[in-house]
Amino acid sequence: MEGERVPCSADYFLLFHEKALRVDLKCDSCNERFEFRVGFDWGTDVMDLSARVRGEVEEWKRAHPSSCRVLAGARETQESVTSWQNTTFPGAKGNLKGYVLRCLEEMAELAVAAGCGDLDIFGRVSKVTVKHLGIRVCNPVKVREEAADVNVVLYGVANAGGFDLAEEVDKKMAVNRAREWNVDPVTGFGQHVRKEHP
Repeated sequence: MEGERVPCSADYFLLFHEKALRVDLKCDSCNERFEFRVGFDWGTDVMDLSARVRGEVEEWKRAHPSSCRVLAGARETQESVTSWQNTTFPGAKGNLKGYVLRCLEEMAELAVAAGCGDLDIFGRVSKVTVKHLGIRVCNPVKVREEAADVNVVLYGVANAGGFDLAEEVDKKMAVNRAREWNVDPVTGFGQHVRKEHP
């Protein structure tokens, strides 16, 4: 059986491996994964094996919702978002420069959404790059400081725009978690699959 839908909104996949049935569970809401094995002999009754597997799945379903921060409506945190990122884009895990460039892309989209002109956007970016011409090396301390600056400025954007930034992150992550993603095998990052409307 593969991908059988269960009421807790989770998929589970069964694989035979060395006289054991490996069961992989994944919550569709928060991407939490759980694995267990059910041992058997070749003479084991199939119906009995199926009942044991379903029993384990039902137990997980009962326990999981209480810990599922998405189902519980809890707010996203740095830990919850990075857990989703590492699960969805495992090839990008730890790619500092890659995430910084993705941030730059999103900031450009933010500037466009706010009505900033091309000259304003290019002018601000080139001002910084020209100031630091030459070979660049990663400065971990400076990265922390600049990342904090970005976050501080985003609070100002939220205030000027009249919205709660944390609330908007929750909304966006709910959308991201429900999306399908195409992952670039080279960079490890992905773009969501755009579904065509009839």
